[in-house]
Amino acid sequence: MQSNAFAAVYFCVTPEPFAVKLSQSRVRWESLENFRGILMSLRSIPMMIIAFIVYNVVVLMGGGDTADAILRKVIFSLPSIRADAAGARAYWTFTWGDLILLITFLLLFVEILKATYTSTASLLDHGFSMLVFIACLVEFLLVDRAFTSVFFMIMVATLIDVVAGYTIGIRVARRDIGFGGLQG
Repeated sequence: MQSNAFAAVYFCVTPEPFAVKLSQSRVRWESLENFRGILMSLRSIPMMIIAFIVYNVVVLMGGGDTADAILRKVIFSLPSIRADAAGARAYWTFTWGDLILLITFLLLFVEILKATYTSTASLLDHGFSMLVFIACLVEFLLVDRAFTSVFFMIMVATLIDVVAGYTIGIRVARRDIGFGGLQG
């Protein structure tokens, strides 16, 4: 038996075991291909689920108030620079509903950017996006606290994510096939 023996630790994250060889406080990655597989599997998770979760945390865990009352709670307000003739200023208020919609629109932008990549992860992402849309639709129809305009906008954003993901994916695949035909 060698004094420089290696101990292998296997993580069953991907279909193949991800082996790390430990040797005298140095860690060597046996396969970076498996690490890229982990990142691809994280890329297949739709980002719109974050907006879905944030809404449910804010509204369903928000206490005994109605959903509209919780969504209209002011987070902060800023006065206007201008004042009217009487000297009164208008205030811009930022509510929980506004925050959730802002998060939703930013995540929708990221999802549309993700749709421009063609890979196995993007196919999984489109399928999972469809599941998120179905979950939003079911919750909108069956849960009273989800029957709000803010949640409706989240549901529409998930629908746009599904339709745009498939549409952009098909267009990008056609372009890739077109460029591939010119090279060969």
